[in-house]
Amino acid sequence: MAAQKASRFRDFQLTLQSSSSVLRRLRPLRLSLAGAMSAPSSEPPPPPSPTPMIYEAIDEETIPNSCPNDYYSLHPGQVFNERWKEEPESSRYVAVKIGACTYGSIAAAEHELKLSQRIAMANPSHPGAGYIRTPIDNFQIGGFYVVITILNAFYKRKSAYAIGNERGSTSLPAEKQYKLKSSLEFTAIEQELEALSLDPRDDSTITDRRKELRIEKRKLIIEELYKCRKL
Repeated sequence: MAAQKASRFRDFQLTLQSSSSVLRRLRPLRLSLAGAMSAPSSEPPPPPSPTPMIYEAIDEETIPNSCPNDYYSLHPGQVFNERWKEEPESSRYVAVKIGACTYGSIAAAEHELKLSQRIAMANPSHPGAGYIRTPIDNFQIGGFYVVITILNAFYKRKSAYAIGNERGSTSLPAEKQYKLKSSLEFTAIEQELEALSLDPRDDSTITDRRKELRIEKRKLIIEELYKCRKL
């Protein structure tokens, strides 16, 4: 994945002004940036205007056993990697995903990025294609691997529990269930990525082993029947 390591960096800047948290094992940040990216320019971008930094502990940082060394320290108000700047007039959302190398490897992060790029180039006419996050940039910083993606407005960076509570129920609304199902079908069927399925029965390595076990059990039963049968 040398091409990924040499990823082109656009001359964007994105100021992190909303709540953020770095999760372990290549899980996405709970970071919503209500802004689109500035258009690329051949000229160096002007220095960002100073923004008050917020250093208070947020999200996972407030957990008693949280270890700061396991995370890349992000502070709302800073310019991330000196390349991204928020455009407040846009309604689009951006997600920043940071993989802590202490819990994996660059190769693992690049493999995940490769799958995401494969999905991004899939059939756009599929009903679930519009609900999938696709990467627009990636880079390494301070020993961490970073992937920046565009989010569909449907996500709104809210959990299923939060969305349900807004409607007086802890269950996910039927409309959201349909969109989630369409997204999973898009990745599993269009891309034939069986490993992404939530159902272990879709994993061929598991189903093949189960078939073997059923055959072995049947053979054992037949042998016992012949042993007990009077000829």
